[in-house]
Amino acid sequence: MDVAAALWKGQGFTTGISACAKHGEWQASACAKAGKWQLTLHLFDAMQALRIEPDQITSNTVLNGYQVAGLWRRAVALLASMAMPDETSFTAVISACEDSGEWKAAMELIAAMAKFKARPQLLSRSAALSAAEKAGEWTAALLQLAEMEEAATTPNEVVLNAAISACEKGRQWQRASQLLGSLQRHKLRADVISFSAALSACEKGRRWLWAVELLFAMPAAGSAANEISFNAAISACQKAGCWQLCPLLLNEMALVRWETTDISLNSVLMACEQGGRWPLVLQLLEDASGFRVKVLESLSKELSKELSEEMLSKTDNKESFTKRDGINDGFDKNLPVEIENILVLLIKPWS
Repeated sequence: MDVAAALWKGQGFTTGISACAKHGEWQASACAKAGKWQLTLHLFDAMQALRIEPDQITSNTVLNGYQVAGLWRRAVALLASMAMPDETSFTAVISACEDSGEWKAAMELIAAMAKFKARPQLLSRSAALSAAEKAGEWTAALLQLAEMEEAATTPNEVVLNAAISACEKGRQWQRASQLLGSLQRHKLRADVISFSAALSACEKGRRWLWAVELLFAMPAAGSAANEISFNAAISACQKAGCWQLCPLLLNEMALVRWETTDISLNSVLMACEQGGRWPLVLQLLEDASGFRVKVLESLSKELSKELSEEMLSKTDNKESFTKRDGINDGFDKNLPVEIENILVLLIKPWS
């Protein structure tokens, strides 16, 4: 009788273990497949008490159980006791370290794989990179990505998105933007997660124009912007003092049927307040749900009063800016005309 049969027929835990010992079997995987990882770990403890040596499959099954349970130290200890752990073994333990925030242990494990002739593949590299990303360790994340490419292991969307997110957390907006472009190089689609992470990186790096460009490049890339994308772009403009763009971006957010959030509305309010535009602040506070027409009308009046032909003559045009800063030629195609016109007025010469 095997473990599964003994347990499910109500014969008890001891009977199940005895059945395993009697027949020289260890079928903890049956429990794991049934989603009973607690039973898997209990059975393994009992197996050790009976001095039954686990095989490779059993050890890997238990390692997966440790990962689910968040017992990364026990996972590392079991891995160390294995004669020849394989990539599956290492991946389970690295994932356990990732889930527990132990990114340094994950890096050490990925480096130790060579000693056991276990070549790191996509799954193990992905787990190690994710561990670095969750800890905000962008250099470690990019190191894993570089080693993947050296080993001719093609990264997937999940890996590159994690790398972009790591750069975002590390305020590395240029690297995040480069990784976003590498998705196309690998013939992968940049999704809303990719763009949102890159947008947030630009926001943290105070690169408001890049943030706006990325936001309106999303539809052409087949990715629909969400509230996180809009919030990042609005916040980038607010931090840069580009108050004129903030209400228009909030308007675009409503046009694509995303509800304005407290984060987005607060950013717009702060931008208008910083720009001394108290009428706009009061209008937004008075009726946040019906702000669009009011704000656009007020914004138009403000601009017509303050922006003269002299300002236009002193402002670099779009073409010279895009050539210097490397922004693509899709400027006119992607941006709504109101935002495009204001961008022309806001862009200043870059030294």
